[in-house]
Amino acid sequence: MVEDPEIVADLALRSATERDPTRTSDANYERAVKELLDDPVVTRWPCRGRGCNELVDAPRSAVESMDVFNRQLERRRQPLIRTSEVLYCQRCKARLQQEADAARRAKDERLAPVVKLLIQSSQPEREHALIRQLREWKHPDVDGLVQALVARRSRSGGGGSI
Repeated sequence: MVEDPEIVADLALRSATERDPTRTSDANYERAVKELLDDPVVTRWPCRGRGCNELVDAPRSAVESMDVFNRQLERRRQPLIRTSEVLYCQRCKARLQQEADAARRAKDERLAPVVKLLIQSSQPEREHALIRQLREWKHPDVDGLVQALVARRSRSGGGGSI
């Protein structure tokens, strides 16, 4: 078997650097935290929350990123990003997190009875209707749920199909 020297060199380099401390997640995390802490505030932008006009500290990295994206958008002749569309104040961020949590809980509460019926069901037509309902309601992992049920039923000797 003839081995490509470029592949051999790549594998050797990969082997030599796979445990390089500068590439580990701890080192990257510490560097990222240091960069965030060292990122100076250069201006203040209005909060992007609806109806909120509180000024939010904008670090240099945010200003630079927005400039890069705006240049790309300008080349494509698309609307530019405005400063009022970028950052949330702490109050709006907390409110949005609470709303997202409440929406997630409401979705879970709506999905739970359907999942329970699916687990208890032994009628193929009913199971298919319940699976269809879970897909319509955007259950995050219908296929994984079905696989788990099939595995559970095959272990218990009740047949594996759904």
